[in-house]
Amino acid sequence: MSKFIDEEPSEISLKKEDLSKTFEQELQDVEIKIVEIARMYAKDQADNVFVHILCNGNTISINYFYRFGKKLLKKEAINEADSVSMDTFDVTQENQQKTLESMTREFAKAMASAKKHEKPIPSEIRLTYDKKSNRLLPQMRQDSLDAMYFARSHANWFYDIEEKVNLL
Repeated sequence: MSKFIDEEPSEISLKKEDLSKTFEQELQDVEIKIVEIARMYAKDQADNVFVHILCNGNTISINYFYRFGKKLLKKEAINEADSVSMDTFDVTQENQQKTLESMTREFAKAMASAKKHEKPIPSEIRLTYDKKSNRLLPQMRQDSLDAMYFARSHANWFYDIEEKVNLL
């Protein structure tokens, strides 16, 4: 057996940095918080929440959209969901802006963590939250993004997901 397992707890010395979270843990915390913000925007009534984050240097771009039943809806169109039990959602520009600002503040924490841990920040993160299973699936990419990809990426992911939803 390992010497560490055999030692008494009082003999184990932990340094402060041993108790700190890794970059990966901090990034996961940020991802969860960003999805929670998106869930609150839709009053936690969407079946799926999709958040797309692009980071190119100090430029951050975030977009989010939802699936209600068999309808995939952009954030500004969620009042078009078919469920009668739903309230109307505040889809005003002001609320969308406030939501994006909250998400951006959270993502800035991930950028600070990457700097602190001397790790690269992912250039693209796709977060898919499924309400039924209460699971979050993150997908990350670590490439430099050209301007064309940066400009079209949000829409492309929306259309990719829309195609899959239409097959349901």
